[in-house]
Amino acid sequence: MTRELAKKIKLRKYQKEYYKSHKNDYRRRIYKWRSENPEKVILIRKRFRLKARRKALSKIGNGKIECSNCGCNIYEYLEINHKKLLLKSSMRRDRGDSFMRRIIADKKRGEKYEITCRICNSLHYLIERYPNIKNNHKILWEQI
Repeated sequence: MTRELAKKIKLRKYQKEYYKSHKNDYRRRIYKWRSENPEKVILIRKRFRLKARRKALSKIGNGKIECSNCGCNIYEYLEINHKKLLLKSSMRRDRGDSFMRRIIADKKRGEKYEITCRICNSLHYLIERYPNIKNNHKILWEQI
C-alpha cells in the first residue's frame, strides 16, 4: 500500500467517526447550506439525475444508447420502456430518481426494459393495447 492510499484510508476513517459523533451538527449545517443556496442545490440535483439517467440507459442498452426499434440516438428523445405493459399502480412506482437508481443497482432489472424513442414507445403502447394494428405501422429513423 502506498503512502498516499494509507493517508486517504486514515482520513476516510476519521471522517466517518467524526460524522457519527457529530451527526446532528452535520445535518444542521447541510440544512442551512441548502436553504441559503437553493440554486446550487437545484443544479447539483439536476446533474445527479442526468448522470443517473445516462448510467441507466447505458446499462439497459448494454453500452449503446439508442432506440431498440428505429435506431434513434438523440439522447433527449429516448425513454425507458417496459417491455410488457404494466398496470398504472406499478408504473407510478417506477419513475423518477429512485427508479433510475434501482436499474443501476439491480443486475436483472434491465432485462424488463428497453430503450425506445418517444414515438416507438407510443407505438409499443398502442400495439400492446390494440393488437390488431400490429402490422399497420412502421417507424423508420433517418438522421438528416
